[in-house]
Order: sequence, then C-alpha cells, then structure tokens
Amino acid sequence: MRRHEWKEHRATTDMAQASSNVVPDVEDTSMTGINSAVKSGTICKNCLEFSEIGKLKSYERRRNLDIRKHLKIYMGADDERSLVEAAGEYVKQHYPDATIAYSLPEGYILKNKDFKKLRKTAWRGEDVDLPPDQLSVAKVFDKVKEALKGVPSLTVCDYVFTNTLLNGINKQQKEKIIRDFGVTEDDLKSGDHDVFGVGVSGNGIAGIFFQIKGAQLKINRNTILKYHRKALKQVQKDIKLFRVMCGEFINSNVKLAGFAAFPLLSKSVLEKIIMCDDCRKRILTSDDLGTLNSKFWKDPDSL
Repeated sequence: MRRHEWKEHRATTDMAQASSNVVPDVEDTSMTGINSAVKSGTICKNCLEFSEIGKLKSYERRRNLDIRKHLKIYMGADDERSLVEAAGEYVKQHYPDATIAYSLPEGYILKNKDFKKLRKTAWRGEDVDLPPDQLSVAKVFDKVKEALKGVPSLTVCDYVFTNTLLNGINKQQKEKIIRDFGVTEDDLKSGDHDVFGVGVSGNGIAGIFFQIKGAQLKINRNTILKYHRKALKQVQKDIKLFRVMCGEFINSNVKLAGFAAFPLLSKSVLEKIIMCDDCRKRILTSDDLGTLNSKFWKDPDSL
C-alpha cells in the first residue's frame, strides 16, 4: 500500500509480468479472452473483479430511493416525525458539535451472546481472551477512530444498514418501495459493515469500509484465500448497499472505498499466501495498523 512499493512495481513491469503477481493488459477483452487469461494465471481473478473498490472514487447512486421519506423518528413525548422533518433537530440533540469526531459505539462492545460465553469461561477459572474475530474488529475499530479523531467524522462498528433503516418499515411499505423506485430484493439484503469510517477529507467526504477476518497463522492457506475473497465480496456489497440506502447523500464530493482486513497477520505472512502483489496492497494487515492515520483518509495508497 506504500507509494514507493507501487513505483517499484511499475519500474519492474516486464519482469513481473512473467509471474501471476501482477495484472497485465489483456489484449482480448471479450469474456472468453478474460476467462482464458484468468485460467492461465495471466490475470488475477480478484483484481479483475474487485480492484476498483480499493480506490477512493465517486459513485453514482443506485435506484431513486430517498429512505428518509419512509422512516419515522420518535422524538419523545409521543412526538413522532418523518426523518426528513426531524433530521435537523435530531442531529442537534445527538450530535451537537458537527466539528468533532463521533463513534457508534464509543468503544468496542461484545455482543451479548459472546459476552455470556466468555463469562462462563471465566467462572470456570480459565483465562479469558477476546476470540480472534472480535479482537480483529476491535483493533481496526480503535485505529479507524484514532485516524479520524481530528476531523468531523463518524466511525461505526458492526453496523447493519438494513436492520436500522428498514426496521420501521412493514411488508406493504417494503413492497411499495420495490415497486415504485426500481429497488430489488437483492438491493435490500442485509449488509453488515464490520467497521465503516466517514469523515471530511479536503474539500470532500471520504467513506471507507473494512471487512475484517480474524485469521491467524494456524489457519491453512486455502481458508485464508477463501476469507480474502469473501471479504472482498462483502465490501462490494457494502458499497452497493450504501449507494441504495444513502443515495440521497451521494454526489461528486463523496468518495467511497473498501478494504479486506487481516489485522492478526503480517505482510510477510500474507506474501507467502496471497501471491498477487496488487491484491496485497488492498489488504489491511497488522503492520498497517501502526500507520493508519488521518493521511490515509486523503490517500489510501499512503498506507
């Protein structure tokens, strides 16, 4: 992810194209030609499908849904209003200072079932540690919050957009949304964002998704490769869902990106497992946690 690595990569293109670690140009851009290139190892399948999600870029909204018009907010004392009407007052109540960083939750919180499981272990007198998956999410959540602490921002953890935004919408309303706004069932499928940070970046706004896997050294190579591809698919889904549910806020000043994260694995370990150099540049590792700072929000390639 460092710039000098990219420069070295470009400077040695001829030599690198002899291996499957890079994504060279494919002369035959038909599906048959691309599939043939993937099978021969000339081009990386993950790079072909997911290379764009690791770059901050502007997206167009998907569909024409303004979810705010279909949601109600309870303001207290039997005062229930549409989100469009109540948004300004709600923000003033819950986020009074728009110049600082916020997070939901304020610190990483174990899910109730996970907490109860660890408590039972502690009651038996055994040592208790966070499970790898939860530990990995907690590490990234803390670092993203730290990276955004100096700018107006919001960092969320284990947030499910559809569970929140569609919670007050009944079956009939959902069917009407699908019918009237060209939204599909697939557009409304649950999307679980492990960690999502959005904040002011220069003259615009940058939002970055992290799909996190708690893979450790003891896990075999094929499993890690499966985790990697699954994380990329989840990030792709995150961005797609955001473009549907938050389409009203998307414009040319809003840029989105997403990364797979293996915060319990080092770069040197991943080099032996994921052979594609470009793929590794789009993965957050344990080495990267120490350099995840505000500069990253302006230029993810700086990591």
